Amino acid sequence: MTKAPTAQPKARRDYAVGASLAVIHLGALGVFIPAFFSWQAVCVAVALYIITGFGITLGYHRLLTHRSLALWKPAEDAVALVGALALQGGHPHLRGQFLQPRGRAGLLPYQDHLQ
Repeated sequence: MTKAPTAQPKARRDYAVGASLAVIHLGALGVFIPAFFSWQAVCVAVALYIITGFGITLGYHRLLTHRSLALWKPAEDAVALVGALALQGGHPHLRGQFLQPRGRAGLLPYQDHLQ
């Protein structure tokens, strides 16, 4: 017997993040105006892209979600802060929630075949 799928709660919109992302993208269009273009700004953009990418992949995913990385506490806080700079929302561990809920027998949802 299979269980009927439960309705997912409707996601709330975060207008502050949406507005900040809109401002960032509208400002990025300034690169097409020659007076606003500089190679230094391109270098800063590439550096921030790499840094925030590490914040998401290393900080949020490896460090906070799976706990598969052990860091010195100040370094852990710095990596979590860099992840927050990517404007992807606060990590559920930082808000006191757990990202991957356990299913039957304490397994993660993608591990049901292990039963």
